[in-house]
Amino acid sequence: MRMFSDTTTTKSIYFWNMLGNFSNALLTVLSMMVVTRSLTSYDADIFSIGWAISQLMATIGTFQVRMYQATDINEKFSFNQYFKFRIMCLFLMIMTSIFYVTFRGYDNYKGLIILLLCIFRAIDCFADLYEGWFQQKGRLDFSGQSLFLRVLISLLILAFTAFLTKNLAIMCTSLLVSYLVSLYFFDIRIYHKFYKNCHVGRKEYKGWLREIFKDTLPLFINSFLAISIMNAPKDSIDLALQNGLLDEGAQTIYSVLFMPASFLTLFYMVFRPLITEMAVSWDRGEVHDFLKKLKKIVIILILFSILVLVVAYFLGCLVLSLFYGINLDRQAWNLIIILLGGCFYTFACILDNTLLILRRQHVLVISYVLTWILSKIISDFFVNLSGIHGGALAYMLSMLLFLLSIIILFFIEFRKARINVNRNDKENH
Repeated sequence: MRMFSDTTTTKSIYFWNMLGNFSNALLTVLSMMVVTRSLTSYDADIFSIGWAISQLMATIGTFQVRMYQATDINEKFSFNQYFKFRIMCLFLMIMTSIFYVTFRGYDNYKGLIILLLCIFRAIDCFADLYEGWFQQKGRLDFSGQSLFLRVLISLLILAFTAFLTKNLAIMCTSLLVSYLVSLYFFDIRIYHKFYKNCHVGRKEYKGWLREIFKDTLPLFINSFLAISIMNAPKDSIDLALQNGLLDEGAQTIYSVLFMPASFLTLFYMVFRPLITEMAVSWDRGEVHDFLKKLKKIVIILILFSILVLVVAYFLGCLVLSLFYGINLDRQAWNLIIILLGGCFYTFACILDNTLLILRRQHVLVISYVLTWILSKIISDFFVNLSGIHGGALAYMLSMLLFLLSIIILFFIEFRKARINVNRNDKENH
């Protein structure tokens, strides 16, 4: 398959989209592996918390505009408007990152690493603007190719600088620069080459900025809270390390154990076509078929969850130890607890998407806020009480509350939506 071809096929779109998403998921895993195998546990701890903070800040940089932009088929907003909005988001992201580093009182070295990672993530957020445009134009193959090449080149450069310098600041800078260069060659240049004649300039109507902000704000809030919830144990471990309550390397161990937590969520992506079919069934008023498809997804994921937990208990720590080159003795139960939390999160995502199909997504903020409050209350307490084990428990319990609250909301909102469907059916007949 030719890269960035002016013609494409459905097969090519699916292939590159899958490869791009897979590569993006591997970026965290392989970057962490390079750092843990080439630097000290102190540097690995800093990189771990810096990576987590950059992911949180990225929710400001993207403001969850991507899917809104990609589905804006009739171009309610122009690319130029999305461009301006994203620039403002990126400025806010950088300012928030600087404020966060200052507020937390990090030393110069740690603060520098975190800011470098946040700037690297800001470049990734800017690339997301162009990839959203590609997706809007039906060229997800361009998005996938850009992601794949950007991640591949960056990982090679990161590994090369790690081998030459053994310096975390230089490694993070090389990651940043490689992303910046890739942004130009695989996003900006491709956009101007293929789509310079696609955009028809038009006068920007008054209030467009407020409208984009209003439409995407609920998506941003949920995304920000979700990342904040997942980062809560890492923040607590970071604070415990600063206060001398935990041994050096604790952050790295927790981060490595946390790596497989999203495995089930990645597997759930296989069911995206079925989610679309559920939306079609609901739109047609075929409630029984809608529930049948939902039940199918849940049963398959329950069985797969059991398999993952069993395999992880016997082989998980061994594989992770070999991969990252760190000692994970006596961490099997912590891995299982974190994986269980990941399973709870995936099942919550299923109902999250289902509520979106019912057009009841606005109620989800209740679950996110409740879970965020719990995570902030229990994380410090549990980590100070029992270290990494406490962090694992805090994450699992937060995800359990998240799942239970969404289950309750689902049953309430499904009942309301079903009444409306039945009423509409009667009116049509």
